[in-house]
Amino acid sequence: MNLFRRTFVTTACALALAGPGLAQAQAIKIAGLYELSGAGATSGTNFKDGVALAVKEINAAGGIMGKQIEHSISDTQSNPGVAKGLTTKAVDDNVIAIMGPVFSGSIMVSMAESRRRCWALRRGDHQAGQPLRLPHQLHAGNGDAQGGALPGQ
Repeated sequence: MNLFRRTFVTTACALALAGPGLAQAQAIKIAGLYELSGAGATSGTNFKDGVALAVKEINAAGGIMGKQIEHSISDTQSNPGVAKGLTTKAVDDNVIAIMGPVFSGSIMVSMAESRRRCWALRRGDHQAGQPLRLPHQLHAGNGDAQGGALPGQ
């Protein structure tokens, strides 16, 4: 099993076990925000194809804990503003993971937006004054962007 697939499966399993609402879900929803047009089309398409192949193989093998993965695919157009809007939509759609984007500018705004939106959506889930941990947020990029650690760690 290659490193990408092993990382994808490990992350997906951890996310599937992370939240109580996920145990009742019929499918595990992930959003793919990829550069499918513009300057990042080659990188984004390759990343999308890799994720799609992993999803196909995992679903063919019975899914994760018997649940199939639903993988939505969106084009960021290699534009950080579009990536930000798509991140907002993904959070609103209650996906448990966001795959992509690939380019550092889009990664930065997507990470900031997912943190901001998750804080706003989950504000009542923590004690006042305590930091909020977001277990479903991680960055697994190629090292060209800042960040990468889970919040609160």
